[in-house]
Amino acid sequence: MNELDGAFVLAFALTPAVGRPPSPSHVPETTKIDNQQLTEDRSDEICSRLEQGGETRRVALEALTVATIKPTKRAILAICACLQDACEETRSAALGTMPCIVERGNECAMLAISSCLQHSNPDIRLTGLDALSVVAQKGDQVAIERACDHLQDDSLKVRSNAFAVLARIASLDDDQIVDALIRCLHDARMDVRSAVIATFPKLVQPGNARAITALLLALQSPLAEIRRTALDIIPGVKAKGDRNIVFSVVALLGDEDQYVRYAALHSLPKVADRGDQHIITIVVEFLEHPVEAVKASVASALPEVAHRGSEFAVALVKAHCKNQLAEVRCAAIKALAAIAQRGDQGAIDELTLGLEDEDKTVRLAAIGALVEIIDKGNERAIAGLTSRLGHIYSDVRRAAVQVLVEIAGRGDKRAVSALRDFSEECNADIRRTISSALQRLEVTESPGVVEFQGTWRWGNLG
Repeated sequence: MNELDGAFVLAFALTPAVGRPPSPSHVPETTKIDNQQLTEDRSDEICSRLEQGGETRRVALEALTVATIKPTKRAILAICACLQDACEETRSAALGTMPCIVERGNECAMLAISSCLQHSNPDIRLTGLDALSVVAQKGDQVAIERACDHLQDDSLKVRSNAFAVLARIASLDDDQIVDALIRCLHDARMDVRSAVIATFPKLVQPGNARAITALLLALQSPLAEIRRTALDIIPGVKAKGDRNIVFSVVALLGDEDQYVRYAALHSLPKVADRGDQHIITIVVEFLEHPVEAVKASVASALPEVAHRGSEFAVALVKAHCKNQLAEVRCAAIKALAAIAQRGDQGAIDELTLGLEDEDKTVRLAAIGALVEIIDKGNERAIAGLTSRLGHIYSDVRRAAVQVLVEIAGRGDKRAVSALRDFSEECNADIRRTISSALQRLEVTESPGVVEFQGTWRWGNLG
């Protein structure tokens, strides 16, 4: 048995075979070889086996994992030819040997890999991309172009791998990369656009003018999915506070597509600086947008562009609390609760007036808002609420009780006294509400238990 045959036997012994675990006993001592003996004089012989195909080819590849050959052109071409083998195991074995045999940037290998990338079989194109990442030098424009050609491949696994390979071999801010990613941003397939979102920050640095220009155009696309994708990318590409970007994102808070609006809301805090009065004004103006969902989004967007308690923002929102349209007043009340500081008496007074609003949804919004910003025991707020327990409208009386029970502390004499005065309320439903409120607020002493400043203490049970 010659040395090369010994290498094949050794490969069988060291590589698990189907149904047979590897075992040293399978390798006779007489078959073990010196790796240094497989030099140029043996390259042709092992290449011949690689060129035969089938099991012989796979065994030859496995032999290369324990022996080496001189990286001749024939050897490189023979290994690259294995990348197009119908057997997945053979293709994987060929990939495994390439780092040991083929140097990065080898033109012969790159040419052979290009042939794989043009193959009709997607599995072979997939293998070709893997080989490209092994052989191509970082920043190689030809290799980058080959990978870019497959970013929109018909096969999902091929195009996914193309993005991964590109991230490994491409240099930052390469114009070719930016253009390719922007093309993919307009792809109709969701997986391609998702891959663009994931790949952009890896290859494009913040401030890249080419990317920013293209993304601003994408924000104006007639297709909602393109606008959404651009919104997801922009925060990682542009420096925070850029007004062109910020205005473009803010404008999309009023987009006709709800998912674009959500994406704009998500991106806004990443691109805008808090406190910009121009931006705050634009956001507050959305309270008068004809789409209900857009008006409602102001309560979420405003805290992202204005500091909580901002006098400028609070004043703008309070003005909308007096709007002629009930839906605007309702949205404004919710926005006021989101931006006003807890205990802001001016905001509390404005919201208390909302309890008397003619529209039920506004009154309900006022109840929720008051509970959010009134601090416990606020005397002025409690006085304002107790004065409304005798209001002509039953809904206002009910709302006053509902808020009062939330902001008055247990044992609050003013609240308890006022509620007792109206315990004979003519409306049965409100009577039940008052009764429930009194149960929560009144302090009742039980045998052996004394309440001292809101804290239960055990007394003398004897």
